[in-house]
Amino acid sequence: MTFANDLDKLASPGAFPQAADPAVRWGQMIRESSEIAEVLRAGLESGKLVPLRALATVSSGVVTRANAYFIVRELPFDGIPKRFRITKRDYGRVTVIMDGLETPFRIEREYLREIAKGPDSLISPVALKRTDARLVDINRSKEDLRGIRHSDAVAYLKRGETFPYNVSGDKLKGGVPAKRSNIRTRRPYWYTLNAPLVVGPRILVPEHFDKRFVATAVSSENEVVVIDTLYTVTPLNDSFTNAILWSLNSVLGWYQVELRGRTQHGEGVLKVKIPDWRGVLVLNPEALADSDLERLSRLFTPIASSPTLEVADELARPERNRFDAAIALSAGAANPDEFRLLLERELRAAMGERHERSESVSDAKVARSSASKPSASIEAYAARIAASVTPFPDPRVYIASGQHTIPLPIAQPFEGDLTLGDSLFSAGDVLAGDDIVASASGILAAEYVRAALLHDGKLGVVDVPSEPGLDETMSAWKAAVAEWQTTFDVECDKVLKMIADSRMRGEIRNQALRFVHAR
Repeated sequence: MTFANDLDKLASPGAFPQAADPAVRWGQMIRESSEIAEVLRAGLESGKLVPLRALATVSSGVVTRANAYFIVRELPFDGIPKRFRITKRDYGRVTVIMDGLETPFRIEREYLREIAKGPDSLISPVALKRTDARLVDINRSKEDLRGIRHSDAVAYLKRGETFPYNVSGDKLKGGVPAKRSNIRTRRPYWYTLNAPLVVGPRILVPEHFDKRFVATAVSSENEVVVIDTLYTVTPLNDSFTNAILWSLNSVLGWYQVELRGRTQHGEGVLKVKIPDWRGVLVLNPEALADSDLERLSRLFTPIASSPTLEVADELARPERNRFDAAIALSAGAANPDEFRLLLERELRAAMGERHERSESVSDAKVARSSASKPSASIEAYAARIAASVTPFPDPRVYIASGQHTIPLPIAQPFEGDLTLGDSLFSAGDVLAGDDIVASASGILAAEYVRAALLHDGKLGVVDVPSEPGLDETMSAWKAAVAEWQTTFDVECDKVLKMIADSRMRGEIRNQALRFVHAR
């Protein structure tokens, strides 16, 4: 080839693959077994395998930029505080939510959407985990909302325009949501999330993997909103759905995902971005005969009907081995059983290498981060702990229906950690430093007030249950706190076990407690 021809090739935009969408990644090229690579190459050339990009689009989930405001928890009817005065008849139209600061709000139900967030939401290839988490998705203007008398939605938008949601040490994740630089420029309104419309069946896949691989199919009737830690694979044709789902839930798909992902995410977690997913080779549905479709569908049924386990447990299932061998046969493997064993062996080795690598550098990472930016490390570790647990229980949730309450004024503003008076003359006082924030009728009432203020420090009045309801409320709350504390300690130990500095461990724990409103 002449130099002039080389220049012509360089001038053609279609001569080379796009840099952001590689067919083969360097890590994959270096670590891939030559035997497996040969089978995949032959399958691609014969048309039995095609890149996922040829059959579907892969898109990221909704990025709220303020999860504590937009992602809320819907309360069951029995858990709604009586002060909201919602009857069973009203409950079909309005409900009560808890935002990320554990503050309850009444809102019209039509502005709440069910969400799928994180790998834990994907139970099996056909089952999603149903939770009480909801996305506040309002697409009307405030003028329109007032016109149709949806005052609760207007009030919640006002909250997002005036109240700071500081649940992280990251400056980009703090402050008033509507005033954040990455939110206020949204169009047409700052609260517009632009969740994509559901036009057909979808397959949800994670961005992060550890020891469990799963892809979950969602029908067109299910309008669940995918949040940013998951991706949506939308087949270009509905008839492609099964072939894609089978491929991504096979050891052949898992092996490719393991090699195409990035392991620099820390703690042995595999990060798989959209370009990585688009290059995964899947079965070509147009190359599958009717007998192939019937056989794969039959073998996939027991796989889909049970929760997907970790890889080590999943690969020990006989029905899984039969299904993976059938996938290998359809992909063009001459000896599908031997090819399946090779895939299993190489996948286990690659996953083991990923986890061993993270453990080998954990001490060095901790030492380096604590020496260079100790405050940043404390914030990061504390945020990791806080993200693994639910917020500290709010005693206001445990007030019995019909319970009489007594309003107790709160001295505003106050600064510093809240404590309870411990002397004869300060019993019943809630203190911020040396300043009295509130004076309750007794120690139990003071403890109730302090816990409520931990969740919302801007309260001017706290409604304290009167006796004997106060004792019942606090008993239920303390039981919830004990259960929560056990979970917190477990998650805390997971993060702190690699940190040798006891002083830093204590600071991280205290900061994590602040993040979840326990201090």
